[in-house]
Amino acid sequence: MTTTLGYDTVHRTPTRDFSCFVVDDTGRLLLVRRGWAGLWSHPLDGQAARGEPMARAIARLGGAQLALPLTNAVCVLPGTSTAPPVYLAEVGLAEPDPDLTRLVAHRWVDPEELGRAVVVAPWALSAALVTHVRRLADVDPVGLSLELAG
Repeated sequence: MTTTLGYDTVHRTPTRDFSCFVVDDTGRLLLVRRGWAGLWSHPLDGQAARGEPMARAIARLGGAQLALPLTNAVCVLPGTSTAPPVYLAEVGLAEPDPDLTRLVAHRWVDPEELGRAVVVAPWALSAALVTHVRRLADVDPVGLSLELAG
């Protein structure tokens, strides 16, 4: 006889996934390049623990992975069945000091520059970044001006 365990038995500590863009006081977005893929991407993907507010999880990972004091995290794209919600967090004018075991490079870009890169060089960007930028360009809820060239 086969027994199927309930969800709560198998998944004892449910987590909530998220992706997060980081914007500085001048409106630039932070991009990072992870060593294992070599592609430019948004700086944070992570999970909030059960009961942990999403803003706190984003601040925690921003500190641990980027050494940045992230604040004012706001959801700019809801999650779907295949993609996590996307957040935007503010950093002021601080410069990242990334965990070099995770990230090999970082760069600040204007939203318009990122929008152009999605069109002319999507091969240099992570698939998730391209998808997020295209979805943001459709809704642009916070005025990022992620207009796609072309």
